[in-house]
Amino acid sequence: ITLYTEALKGDFDYFITVHADGAHNPNEIAKVLAPLKSGEADVVVGNRLKGILYASKKIFKSGFIGALLTGPMPAYKLLANVILTWFQNKCYGTKFNSFHSGFRACTRETLKTIPFDKLGVWYQYDTEFLIAAHEKGIRIEEEPVSTYYSKSAGSEVPVIKYGLRVVFSAAKYWLKKRV
Repeated sequence: ITLYTEALKGDFDYFITVHADGAHNPNEIAKVLAPLKSGEADVVVGNRLKGILYASKKIFKSGFIGALLTGPMPAYKLLANVILTWFQNKCYGTKFNSFHSGFRACTRETLKTIPFDKLGVWYQYDTEFLIAAHEKGIRIEEEPVSTYYSKSAGSEVPVIKYGLRVVFSAAKYWLKKRV
């Protein structure tokens, strides 16, 4: 929230966030910015899941099995990411490949449109930002990016608590839309 607030004070056309867990390659910033610069999108999510599937060796003719067994993301995180994203898509009425990426970019106009200062402040912030953009009809694209995991990358994230909060938040949204 502070980053976006301060960034809007400057004369910038695009805003990029890269989570500090070391899992994303900042050398791919130009790749993530490309759909914004070409006018194809207003928000771009650097989709590490797509990047993992494209880069993984196929096992039994499956990139997914290859990613589970030999990919850079620990298998339990990959499975959790796929399952949580599937559940979120059902609840939010979206078709994203991954909600759980810390590599994103958006236009100045998007930041002026999204009430980013009213969103949650925990790990769901990124999801809430995407849903707010989706609800406003903002064009969102996903760009495959590479990823890197070390033993310490993302280790401070309480994964069970995070997963449960994601499920609760998505279910709450779904119920609210039905009432």
